[in-house]
Amino acid sequence: MLMVAWDWNTIIVVVCALLFIGETVRMRQFFWLSFALFLWLYGGWVSAQILPNILGITQLSNIYLLHFYAFISSIFFWLNDVIRQPESGIRSIWQSQSSPLLTLFALANLVAHAAFILLIGLIWWEYPNGLTTRIAPILLQLYAWQPLAWWTIIVLLMLIFALHRYANKEAVTRFTLRQLQGGLLIAVLMQITYIVMDLYRLVHLMKH
Repeated sequence: MLMVAWDWNTIIVVVCALLFIGETVRMRQFFWLSFALFLWLYGGWVSAQILPNILGITQLSNIYLLHFYAFISSIFFWLNDVIRQPESGIRSIWQSQSSPLLTLFALANLVAHAAFILLIGLIWWEYPNGLTTRIAPILLQLYAWQPLAWWTIIVLLMLIFALHRYANKEAVTRFTLRQLQGGLLIAVLMQITYIVMDLYRLVHLMKH
């Protein structure tokens, strides 16, 4: 049974889920949507077998991972809706056949996950040296238990990508490899900022 605590984390997940479902249905992205739903249901069922009444389909711990389900299932977006432009040459320009909103979301979610994986890899490389034993749980908390912070990063990345396209007077559904690389750098900086702020909060609490 779902015990909903209507804090901002829950509200942002519900709002983003409704927007994702509505936009994928409107754009007939049924493979993307159906696979995301499958991952949620299957992941919830498997986790419920491991920790009954703690994990499961209707538990917030599984619902909070909406961004993960949408990221994995976006493989159908990349395979079916993204076309490399013939005039791109070495610049590598791609055009999405989907809506601007879904395109921006797919781009932002991709670079945010790439940044997360990069930081996890660096932490794993150095673990347990330095502050890695403190940083690792903060980063995992950001990903799994702080959807408000994660989705704030996603929205900011979407806005940055959109502004970049408008500044270049090109369609929002067009993007380049250099744009993705820049987005990755920004996503890394955003996640590092979250880590630093959380470390500062912990130090402040320890002093008091």
